[in-house]
Amino acid sequence: MEDKNWYAIAHLSGLLGVIGVAIVWFLKYNSMPSLRPYIKSALNFQILMFIAGFIVSSIPNIGWTPSFIVALFSYYHAIKGALKAGEGYNYSYPFNFEFLR
Repeated sequence: MEDKNWYAIAHLSGLLGVIGVAIVWFLKYNSMPSLRPYIKSALNFQILMFIAGFIVSSIPNIGWTPSFIVALFSYYHAIKGALKAGEGYNYSYPFNFEFLR
């Protein structure tokens, strides 16, 4: 049961962005090999959302709405991933790019 909790935490830590997932990576990556795919998936998605948020926020004269939409998209999928991971499934994020293999 503890493994499923860590699977969910790996995804939920995405609510804190790249830093949150990186903390879980440093805490559990070597001690829980079964957690690695969950951490990699969540971290790859959060890196992509960070890049998307940076690009959107650097475009002048579009306001805060697109950045807010990127953040909501990231939060929604972090929560959805945590719920799926709690059930024992590895959640596949949409628009995910493999920065880490």
